[in-house]
Amino acid sequence: MMRAACGRCGIPRPRAARDLAETRCDGHPRSVDSQPQSLQPCVHCRDSTFQFEGVATLWSYQDRVCEAVVAAKYAHQTPLGDALGRRLGRRVEAIFAGDLPDFVTFVPSHVTRQLTRGGNGNLAIANAVARSVGRPCRLLMRTIRRIAKQAWLDDAQRLENVRDAFSLKKSYALARPPGIANRHILVVDDVLTTGATANEVARVLRDAGARRVSLAVVARAVRSQ
Repeated sequence: MMRAACGRCGIPRPRAARDLAETRCDGHPRSVDSQPQSLQPCVHCRDSTFQFEGVATLWSYQDRVCEAVVAAKYAHQTPLGDALGRRLGRRVEAIFAGDLPDFVTFVPSHVTRQLTRGGNGNLAIANAVARSVGRPCRLLMRTIRRIAKQAWLDDAQRLENVRDAFSLKKSYALARPPGIANRHILVVDDVLTTGATANEVARVLRDAGARRVSLAVVARAVRSQ
């Protein structure tokens, strides 16, 4: 588990800052799950603007974590997604203890990608997170066009790739899902890299009146310097 991270962008803290965060004022070690996360920008995100406020992260995206995240994208791996979501839910409870979300949603995928994978793996993770924190999981978002795989693109292309790619999921009875205004919404995703996708989803939710949009991810990709 990632021992300590920037609460704003999810990047792991340097060793010195991590050691300080893991020590109580009386000198005894602090539980990893009880560590508060500051929303003050770190060196990695001080020049960045995010539409989401606060990130709960389990691991760095490397080695076996990569394998687990990729496997969990497929519908036949629902038990794996459920296990990841339960662990992430405990992390969410610790990080957002003072302001738990009103409900949980997840980053949607285009219907063609869902057909390829047999569904949206984020749904299983989000359902498990919601059960863990005792909040409902709601399908709020949809993709309105195909999106290229973000991993193939540079930073500028990632932003353009997801621009206006999401909208609120509408129903025949209502123009938009009810109950978004003035609510704290937690968006679940499997991996956070540049934040372009999460930012665009959060922007749509905030434009609909959400008071706060937070993010919970299984893994945080960290680029080599």
